[in-house]
Amino acid sequence: MGIGKVKGIIEVDETFQAYSYKGNHNKSGFIMPRPARRRGGEVKVYGISHEQVCIATAIDRNNNIIFEPVCRGRIATSDFERLFRGCIEAGAILCTDSHKSYIQIC
Repeated sequence: MGIGKVKGIIEVDETFQAYSYKGNHNKSGFIMPRPARRRGGEVKVYGISHEQVCIATAIDRNNNIIFEPVCRGRIATSDFERLFRGCIEAGAILCTDSHKSYIQIC
């Protein structure tokens, strides 16, 4: 995945998906750290946990997109800074939710 550049009015958000070990096979010596989830089973831990991967997204009005898996579990300000450093042009307007990290990176 490549990271794009966004400018102008930018909508930023994050989403969480269950972490998948698809592609890791017994032939390679990989040992599953948890029991397998069969056919899209639910994450066992309630809320945001290390069983989920955080995917940060940003899109501007010209359809330039940033869409990257950032970390497992809760996202921190340092994760946002690492992802968006050099990707958001100066003078941009961010439209976000109330996550406190957005305020700090502005």
